[in-house]
Amino acid sequence: MLHITDMHIDLGYVTGYNKMCGTPLCCRVTDGPAPNASAEAGYWANVDAPCDIPLRTALQAMSFVGEKDIDLVVWTGDNIGHNDWTQEMSTQFENTKILAKAFKKHLPNARIIGTPGNHECFPVNQCAFGGELFTWMNEQLAEAYEDLLSEASLITLREYGYYAEPVEGKNLIVVAYNSQVCGDMDYYLLRDPTDPSGFIEWFKDVLYDAESKG
Repeated sequence: MLHITDMHIDLGYVTGYNKMCGTPLCCRVTDGPAPNASAEAGYWANVDAPCDIPLRTALQAMSFVGEKDIDLVVWTGDNIGHNDWTQEMSTQFENTKILAKAFKKHLPNARIIGTPGNHECFPVNQCAFGGELFTWMNEQLAEAYEDLLSEASLITLREYGYYAEPVEGKNLIVVAYNSQVCGDMDYYLLRDPTDPSGFIEWFKDVLYDAESKG
Protein backbone atom coordinates (compact mmCIF):
# COMPACT_ATOMS: atom_id res chain seq x y z
CA MET A 1 0.00 0.00 0.00
CA LEU A 2 1.12 3.54 -0.77
CA HIS A 3 -0.17 6.81 0.68
CA ILE A 4 0.48 9.97 -1.35
CA THR A 5 -0.59 13.42 -0.22
CA ASP A 6 0.22 17.13 -0.55
CA MET A 7 2.34 17.02 -3.70
CA HIS A 8 1.53 20.69 -4.36
CA ILE A 9 2.69 20.87 -7.96
CA ASP A 10 3.36 24.31 -9.44
CA LEU A 11 2.82 24.35 -13.21
CA GLY A 12 4.34 27.84 -13.21
CA TYR A 13 7.67 26.64 -11.76
CA VAL A 14 10.75 27.72 -13.74
CA THR A 15 14.22 26.33 -13.13
CA GLY A 16 16.74 29.12 -12.53
CA TYR A 17 14.16 31.66 -11.50
CA ASN A 18 14.20 33.50 -8.19
CA LYS A 19 13.58 31.21 -5.23
CA MET A 20 14.01 34.03 -2.72
CA CYS A 21 11.38 36.37 -4.15
CA GLY A 22 10.01 37.69 -0.84
CA THR A 23 6.44 36.43 -1.37
CA PRO A 24 4.73 33.32 0.08
CA LEU A 25 5.47 31.33 -3.10
CA CYS A 26 8.57 31.66 -5.29
CA CYS A 27 10.35 29.89 -8.18
CA ARG A 28 7.56 30.99 -10.52
CA VAL A 29 7.56 32.55 -13.94
CA THR A 30 6.25 35.77 -12.40
CA ASP A 31 9.31 36.02 -10.12
CA GLY A 32 11.80 36.48 -12.94
CA PRO A 33 15.36 35.15 -13.22
CA ALA A 34 17.36 34.80 -10.00
CA PRO A 35 19.69 37.74 -9.21
CA ASN A 36 22.54 35.31 -8.42
CA ALA A 37 23.36 31.60 -8.50
CA SER A 38 22.45 30.99 -4.85
CA ALA A 39 18.89 32.23 -5.49
CA GLU A 40 18.25 30.02 -8.52
CA ALA A 41 15.36 27.54 -8.39
CA GLY A 42 16.64 23.98 -8.66
CA TYR A 43 15.76 21.53 -11.40
CA TRP A 44 13.87 19.07 -9.19
CA ALA A 45 12.84 21.20 -6.20
CA ASN A 46 14.16 23.30 -3.32
CA VAL A 47 14.39 22.44 0.36
CA ASP A 48 15.54 25.89 1.40
CA ALA A 49 12.95 28.13 -0.23
CA PRO A 50 9.16 28.74 -0.27
CA CYS A 51 8.53 26.88 -3.54
CA ASP A 52 6.27 24.06 -4.62
CA ILE A 53 7.60 21.29 -6.87
CA PRO A 54 7.70 21.27 -10.67
CA LEU A 55 5.58 18.77 -12.57
CA ARG A 56 8.66 16.77 -13.60
CA THR A 57 9.38 15.89 -9.97
CA ALA A 58 5.89 14.51 -9.42
CA LEU A 59 6.00 12.48 -12.63
CA GLN A 60 9.43 11.11 -11.71
CA ALA A 61 7.99 10.01 -8.37
CA MET A 62 5.13 8.27 -10.20
CA SER A 63 7.65 6.47 -12.39
CA PHE A 64 9.61 5.36 -9.30
CA VAL A 65 6.61 3.93 -7.43
CA GLY A 66 5.50 2.22 -10.64
CA GLU A 67 8.53 -0.05 -10.28
CA LYS A 68 7.34 -1.26 -6.88
CA ASP A 69 4.86 -4.00 -5.99
CA ILE A 70 1.95 -1.76 -4.98
CA ASP A 71 -1.65 -2.89 -5.20
CA LEU A 72 -3.44 -0.10 -3.30
CA VAL A 73 -2.87 3.66 -3.31
CA VAL A 74 -4.57 6.11 -0.95
CA TRP A 75 -4.23 9.54 -2.55
CA THR A 76 -5.43 12.35 -0.29
CA GLY A 77 -5.19 15.41 -2.48
CA ASP A 78 -3.65 18.86 -2.19
CA ASN A 79 -2.27 18.46 -5.70
CA ILE A 80 -2.57 22.13 -6.59
CA GLY A 81 0.11 24.72 -5.80
CA HIS A 82 0.09 27.27 -2.99
CA ASN A 83 -0.68 30.20 -5.31
CA ASP A 84 -3.98 30.68 -3.48
CA TRP A 85 -4.42 34.29 -4.57
CA THR A 86 -4.37 33.42 -8.29
CA GLN A 87 -6.60 30.35 -8.24
CA GLU A 88 -8.98 29.99 -11.17
CA MET A 89 -11.82 27.52 -11.60
CA SER A 90 -10.64 26.69 -15.12
CA THR A 91 -7.32 25.28 -13.85
CA GLN A 92 -8.22 24.21 -10.31
CA PHE A 93 -8.20 20.48 -11.12
CA GLU A 94 -5.55 20.44 -13.85
CA ASN A 95 -2.93 18.93 -11.52
CA THR A 96 -5.35 16.31 -10.22
CA LYS A 97 -6.20 15.17 -13.75
CA ILE A 98 -2.52 15.00 -14.71
CA LEU A 99 -1.69 12.90 -11.65
CA ALA A 100 -4.67 10.59 -12.21
CA LYS A 101 -3.37 9.79 -15.69
CA ALA A 102 0.12 9.22 -14.27
CA PHE A 103 -1.25 6.78 -11.68
CA LYS A 104 -3.10 4.90 -14.42
CA LYS A 105 0.04 4.75 -16.54
CA HIS A 106 2.56 3.69 -13.90
CA LEU A 107 0.30 1.62 -11.60
CA PRO A 108 -2.24 0.14 -14.02
CA ASN A 109 -3.08 -2.82 -11.76
CA ALA A 110 -3.33 -0.94 -8.45
CA ARG A 111 -6.53 0.36 -6.92
CA ILE A 112 -6.31 4.14 -6.60
CA ILE A 113 -8.53 5.75 -3.96
CA GLY A 114 -8.57 9.54 -4.25
CA THR A 115 -9.96 12.33 -2.11
CA PRO A 116 -9.63 16.13 -2.30
CA GLY A 117 -7.54 18.19 0.08
CA ASN A 118 -8.34 21.65 1.39
CA HIS A 119 -6.53 23.24 -1.57
CA GLU A 120 -8.85 21.57 -4.07
CA CYS A 121 -11.73 23.61 -2.65
CA PHE A 122 -12.46 26.86 -4.47
CA PRO A 123 -11.48 29.23 -3.04
CA VAL A 124 -8.89 27.43 -0.92
CA ASN A 125 -10.29 26.10 2.39
CA GLN A 126 -13.85 27.04 1.39
CA CYS A 127 -15.99 24.03 0.50
CA ALA A 128 -19.60 25.04 -0.05
CA PHE A 129 -21.26 21.76 0.95
CA GLY A 130 -24.58 21.42 -0.84
CA GLY A 131 -24.04 24.45 -3.08
CA GLU A 132 -23.20 24.91 -6.76
CA LEU A 133 -19.44 25.06 -6.10
CA PHE A 134 -19.65 21.76 -4.21
CA THR A 135 -21.45 20.13 -7.14
CA TRP A 136 -18.86 21.56 -9.54
CA MET A 137 -15.99 20.22 -7.42
CA ASN A 138 -17.48 16.73 -7.25
CA GLU A 139 -17.96 16.71 -11.02
CA GLN A 140 -14.31 17.69 -11.51
CA LEU A 141 -13.15 14.94 -9.14
CA ALA A 142 -15.32 12.34 -10.87
CA GLU A 143 -13.90 13.40 -14.23
CA ALA A 144 -10.35 13.03 -12.89
CA TYR A 145 -11.05 9.64 -11.27
CA GLU A 146 -13.07 8.29 -14.20
CA ASP A 147 -10.55 5.55 -15.06
CA LEU A 148 -9.70 4.78 -11.43
CA LEU A 149 -13.05 4.07 -9.74
CA SER A 150 -16.08 1.88 -10.30
CA GLU A 151 -19.16 3.44 -11.87
CA ALA A 152 -21.07 3.06 -8.61
CA SER A 153 -18.42 5.06 -6.72
CA LEU A 154 -18.37 7.75 -9.40
CA ILE A 155 -22.15 8.17 -9.14
CA THR A 156 -21.97 8.56 -5.35
CA LEU A 157 -19.01 10.92 -5.62
CA ARG A 158 -20.81 13.20 -8.07
CA GLU A 159 -23.89 13.44 -5.92
CA TYR A 160 -22.48 13.53 -2.39
CA GLY A 161 -18.70 14.04 -2.50
CA TYR A 162 -17.82 10.69 -0.92
CA TYR A 163 -17.86 7.01 -1.88
CA ALA A 164 -17.02 3.47 -0.75
CA GLU A 165 -14.81 1.46 -3.09
CA PRO A 166 -14.43 -2.33 -2.66
CA VAL A 167 -10.91 -3.71 -3.10
CA GLU A 168 -11.07 -7.07 -4.82
CA GLY A 169 -9.38 -10.02 -3.16
CA LYS A 170 -8.86 -8.30 0.18
CA ASN A 171 -12.28 -8.38 1.86
CA LEU A 172 -11.83 -4.62 2.15
CA ILE A 173 -13.91 -1.55 1.44
CA VAL A 174 -12.16 1.84 1.45
CA VAL A 175 -14.34 4.79 2.40
CA ALA A 176 -13.27 8.09 0.87
CA TYR A 177 -14.74 11.42 1.99
CA ASN A 178 -14.10 15.13 1.84
CA SER A 179 -12.31 15.87 5.14
CA GLN A 180 -13.02 19.56 4.72
CA VAL A 181 -16.10 18.83 6.83
CA CYS A 182 -13.62 19.23 9.71
CA GLY A 183 -11.91 22.31 8.29
CA ASP A 184 -11.44 25.00 10.91
CA MET A 185 -11.10 27.73 8.26
CA ASP A 186 -14.17 26.84 6.20
CA TYR A 187 -16.77 29.54 6.76
CA TYR A 188 -19.46 27.50 4.99
CA LEU A 189 -19.49 25.16 7.99
CA LEU A 190 -21.19 27.91 9.98
CA ARG A 191 -24.39 26.89 8.19
CA ASP A 192 -24.12 23.28 9.38
CA PRO A 193 -21.09 22.44 11.52
CA THR A 194 -22.24 18.90 12.32
CA ASP A 195 -22.75 16.95 9.08
CA PRO A 196 -23.17 19.29 6.09
CA SER A 197 -22.84 16.56 3.45
CA GLY A 198 -24.91 13.83 5.15
CA PHE A 199 -21.79 11.68 5.43
CA ILE A 200 -22.35 10.32 8.95
CA GLU A 201 -25.69 8.65 8.21
CA TRP A 202 -24.38 7.27 4.92
CA PHE A 203 -21.23 5.98 6.64
CA LYS A 204 -23.31 4.15 9.25
CA ASP A 205 -25.15 2.35 6.45
CA VAL A 206 -21.85 1.43 4.75
CA LEU A 207 -20.46 -0.01 7.99
CA TYR A 208 -23.65 -1.95 8.69
CA ASP A 209 -23.67 -3.38 5.16
CA ALA A 210 -20.00 -4.37 5.39
CA GLU A 211 -20.54 -6.04 8.75
CA SER A 212 -23.55 -7.96 7.51
CA LYS A 213 -21.51 -9.31 4.60
CA GLY A 214 -18.69 -10.40 6.92
